[in-house]
Order: sequence, then structure tokens, then C-alpha cells
Amino acid sequence: MKHVLFSGVTILLIVSCCGGIFYLSQTAAETEETPILINEVAFRENDDWIELKVATGGNYQGLEVMEGGSVIAALPDWDLAVSDFIIIHEEPGMNDTEIEDNNPGVWDLWGAGGLTATDNVLQIRNTEEIILDALIWSNDNGN
Repeated sequence: MKHVLFSGVTILLIVSCCGGIFYLSQTAAETEETPILINEVAFRENDDWIELKVATGGNYQGLEVMEGGSVIAALPDWDLAVSDFIIIHEEPGMNDTEIEDNNPGVWDLWGAGGLTATDNVLQIRNTEEIILDALIWSNDNGN
């Protein structure tokens, strides 16, 4: 694991024999504090999901989660607390209106379609289209 600071962006590089994952997060000194972070991503044959962790409580309605250049989810009108988790399920479903609606202690947000498990990028953008957090990965096979 390697951390690199480059132009105000922290890069965490994890390299394995199967490929690499690059984790990008803007530093608070350069931009506003990042309120929501990409915490975990699961690529599966079915039921892909993304877990976000709330670092600063508040209402972040309209904040977008993007895969490549496409918006795959936008946060609804939720009042989030510090350390809340948001699971973006990449399959059809009904979004929570309260944190206790489905999984206790977790906000469930439903998308449509699966994630690309090879060579892609996830990013969280605010309503001004500023990237707050990103995850870049590659399968390292040249395709």
C-alpha cells in the first residue's frame, strides 16, 4: 500500500498480481471537507453494491455518484449523521425514506444495472460538479 500526495489529491495505490486500485481523495486544505467517502465496492455476478460512509453529518441532496461519465445515483433528501452508511444497490428497488426502513443503521439507495468490474472509475460529485472522492481500478490485462 502506498500513499502519494499530488497536487492536493491523496492517492492510495493498492497493487496485486491481478491489477491495481487507485484511490483518490481531495485534501481538506485544498477544498471543502469531504462529507461522504467511498468506503467499499463489491463487484459480483449479480447484486453489485457501493458502500459510502458519512464523515460529516448533513443533508447532501443532489450529491451524485458516477461510474465513468454516467450518474448512477443521486442522494435524496436525507438527514445524514456522522458514521452513517449508505449502500447503493445496483439493482432496482425502493429508496429508504428513513434509516430504519430496510437494514437497521444503513441507508439503502437503489440504482439500475451493474458495475463494470474492469478498468473504470467511481466518483462522488457535489452539486457544483466538484469531485469529492473517487476510486479508479484496472484489471491490468491491457483491455
